[in-house]
Amino acid sequence: MMADEYLIKTVDGSDYKFDGKPIVDCLSPEEMEVKVVQPEYGDVGIVINGIELSFCFEPPGLQVAIEVGEPTEQEIESILGAIIKKLEKSTGQQGEFVPL
Repeated sequence: MMADEYLIKTVDGSDYKFDGKPIVDCLSPEEMEVKVVQPEYGDVGIVINGIELSFCFEPPGLQVAIEVGEPTEQEIESILGAIIKKLEKSTGQQGEFVPL
């Protein structure tokens, strides 16, 4: 069974350092269409490929919940991988995700 919550975190365990950059910009992959939405829960909500995700700051990273949609494991890995790639570009910190 696929998880519906994940933790995106830095590989070294430190908190992400956004240095004043808009968080939504840091979470929005350049190669995917992203729509910002008001999250039902959490701090930031976005929709990618019809999948609504909410993000909540949970040291040492971001808890991600799938709010709307039923992505396949491959789709969610692709989306989270693209978000991590953008976070790495925005913050300079390597990241990974783990199911919760």
